[in-house]
Amino acid sequence: MNVKDFVIAHLVLFLRAGHHRLKTALRMSSPWSTIPVRSRRYRFAASTAIVLALFLGAAPSVRATLIVSDLSGGQIRLFDSITGNPIGTPANGGGEGVACVIGGAPALFVANNSAKISVYDPATLLPLGSGGVSIAGGSSVAALALSTDGSTLYAADYGVNQIFALSTSAIVAAATSSGTVSPLFSAPTGASHDVAVDPASGTVYTSHFSSGLGVLKFSPNLTPLGSFLSPALATSIGLAHPAGILVTSGTVWISNFSSVSCGTSPPATSCASVFKFNLSGSQIGPKIDIAPDSGPVGLALGPGDGNVYVANLFSNTVGKITVTTGFYSTFVSNAGAEPKYLQFTDNCTTLTNAFLEICKSSSLTNPVTGNFTFTATNGTFTSSPIVVPAGFCSGPIPVPSGTVKVTEAALAGVGVNAITAYGFNATTSLEENRLVSSDLANRIAILSVPTGNIASETIVDFTNSKIPTGVLEVCKDAAPGTTVTGSFSFNVSGAANNPYIVPVGACSGPILVQAGSVTVTEAPRAGFSLVDVETTPIDRLVSLNIPGGSAVVTVNAGDVTSETVVRFINGPATGTGQLKICKVAGAGVLLGQNFTITANGVSYTVPAGPAATGGYCVLDGTFPVGTNVTVQETPPAPYQVLNMTVNPSNRGVGAPIIVNGNGQATVSIGTGFTEVTVTNIGSTKTGQLKICKVAGPGVAVGTNFTFSVGSPATSGTTQTYTVPAGPPAEGGYCVVDGTFPVGTGLTVTEVPTPGFAVSGISVNGTSLPSGTPSASITINSGITEVAFTNAQSTIPNTPTALPFVSIVNYELVSQQAAPGGLLSATYRAALLNTGTALDSLTATLTSLDASQVQVAQGQDTLKFSLVPANSQITSSDTFTILTDPAAPADFSKLKWTLQAKGGTHRRRVAR
Repeated sequence: MNVKDFVIAHLVLFLRAGHHRLKTALRMSSPWSTIPVRSRRYRFAASTAIVLALFLGAAPSVRATLIVSDLSGGQIRLFDSITGNPIGTPANGGGEGVACVIGGAPALFVANNSAKISVYDPATLLPLGSGGVSIAGGSSVAALALSTDGSTLYAADYGVNQIFALSTSAIVAAATSSGTVSPLFSAPTGASHDVAVDPASGTVYTSHFSSGLGVLKFSPNLTPLGSFLSPALATSIGLAHPAGILVTSGTVWISNFSSVSCGTSPPATSCASVFKFNLSGSQIGPKIDIAPDSGPVGLALGPGDGNVYVANLFSNTVGKITVTTGFYSTFVSNAGAEPKYLQFTDNCTTLTNAFLEICKSSSLTNPVTGNFTFTATNGTFTSSPIVVPAGFCSGPIPVPSGTVKVTEAALAGVGVNAITAYGFNATTSLEENRLVSSDLANRIAILSVPTGNIASETIVDFTNSKIPTGVLEVCKDAAPGTTVTGSFSFNVSGAANNPYIVPVGACSGPILVQAGSVTVTEAPRAGFSLVDVETTPIDRLVSLNIPGGSAVVTVNAGDVTSETVVRFINGPATGTGQLKICKVAGAGVLLGQNFTITANGVSYTVPAGPAATGGYCVLDGTFPVGTNVTVQETPPAPYQVLNMTVNPSNRGVGAPIIVNGNGQATVSIGTGFTEVTVTNIGSTKTGQLKICKVAGPGVAVGTNFTFSVGSPATSGTTQTYTVPAGPPAEGGYCVVDGTFPVGTGLTVTEVPTPGFAVSGISVNGTSLPSGTPSASITINSGITEVAFTNAQSTIPNTPTALPFVSIVNYELVSQQAAPGGLLSATYRAALLNTGTALDSLTATLTSLDASQVQVAQGQDTLKFSLVPANSQITSSDTFTILTDPAAPADFSKLKWTLQAKGGTHRRRVAR
């Protein structure tokens, strides 16, 4: 429980009783009356009270608790900030100033008209110690205020005409030990009756309604700064008795302690009112008249509404000033015998004993500009919005020490791709990591912020980048053999115009979203249930949650030409089940190879998919529960059925039958999905390709060369490899990749490299004729080796007539530390096309050895469009790899798969 909540949760707060009260002789009928006020006598103009109609204005929108000190009753009274109704019963104790601090050492401080200040633990509502804390040299403390960071309590003592600055932590410690605390600073003030602190500058203000000193100012360490409002000026504007002070953002509010109504005739020169000033001491607008016979003293800022509340000592009320209109109304009609000071619990000062600085960096590849907004939180502490322009830092921000959460406000089209935090250890003077954890997706950093000054502050740096956009389209279909009508509603994460309404048999049209993972959720409709989700291209489906009606799909950056189409398929909600047929590519079967499978005589074309994700699947209708369905496949040569499985397994009617490479399984349809998975293999054996590079005369060992490998069977798809030149005596350096069906024809070509020429090519140790530009090979069982030897050459390279493309010229863009002690490096690259023109090309990067180099997920693709013949084009997008920072990146461990459209046509996989 914090200070903001404790007064609502408990009915009685045991506070120390006060012993002094003001008399209200001002209410006498004589024109001039005197009031005994703490052994001093002051004269005020008196007049006949005029009854005014009181209107209850709108209450604050934020619920807190209003604490009112009752001077005459020596009590603390609690009221609800929304209704103004009392909470519980009055608690004994106090009667003067109230202040509360939260954060590192939560405490409630109450003045007692003596040299003592009572201290309470707000979590337990029990006094800390038994008799309060005595101020060395103190006498009669009236008002209390806290410094901006909560570390200092200012106590206005009218008995010795001093303001004391006290350490809040020392007060808390003294409450349970010695019971006495010495001031940090003090300053002479005259009979000071209120004290307030500017929340921006920390300047201390004091009022002197009975000593003729007006309003004085002091620095946070109580160095005198002169008059804010001189007695002469105060009297001239009708503020002869400045009492309560409230300093808000650039504004100083001062109440005039008087019972005289401003509506008397002739108008009173000093009446019950509240004045408003700027920080220079110039009055803002006319005074705000308070109800007659009021005696306004304490002022407080309302929770959430920005209005000003007034404790009226003589009328026993709490009034409210609506700041936007200047209208005064009664908020609490019975606030005690003599309400003097106010404190809303939501305005309790936060103890800040540490510093935080927030910096905003921009990605080099996708730079951001403009302002970014942050908040810092620690327990009950929440900072004001912190605005930081890109490329700058915020400056020191006071926060409570400990674990601090910093959150960046979301900005459309911008993501966080790195967060770092550091600071200097006050003991060792060495930089240390202050980042406890980070959540890039939600823009959150958890930091360690130790106690200390700016020298040991924690600096956190958020690096942002623009997130590319892509296009998504949502379609709605009925499951085969079912009737589904009407429209369905979808929510697309990150989209601007949710929800999207899609009729059955139609699609939404292009939806612009941030590229990456996108969640599409279908709203349920009575009588129908989601049975499957498919995507085009087929590999864009990341995950599927049928009960939750949602799917996560991948959306590539680009326009409608590279869009993701996600198809939600529904069927009747009860009494039926769905058959799902899946195809897994085994050894010798290429991903995407189509196979024909029948279910109760109906034929379906199913492409072979990766075993790790359960293959690729199609949905075969909605059947009444209990229906028997026979699934069969007779694959064409050279393929065979290796295995058939049923899931759930108890729905199989007998064991699957596999004979002569053909397969058959009968299942009994149940609720939800009944899945039949068929795995195929090629009937031919497989072999591997090995590419070697030998360093000939003038070629330094380790020089990288690029090779392109293509196959007529995969028109439009090319693999590229980087192979460093190795010593001739050892056969050069080599890479081994891939398993190919025996008999596969491949063409291996070296990309021309300026300054070098191919001096020899051998296949399995047999040299090819001199001048042969590439090696056309047939994969055999085992390893088929192709070795290229290069020599230094001054003859310009002659472009080959063979149509091929390759990725060349890696250019480092940025690098930074990555989890696991790895180095994350981002590169651009160029596309070299020595063949015919291409409409577009997509290059996808994979690792040949993940123990040496990894490819960052989602940062493995380069896209090129309109590639001219015999050209070299640098990519606009980038790829990222993760390596050991102690070793250089080994590009020979990487493989590019290139898929082109135009001069060579990509074969599309049918679904």
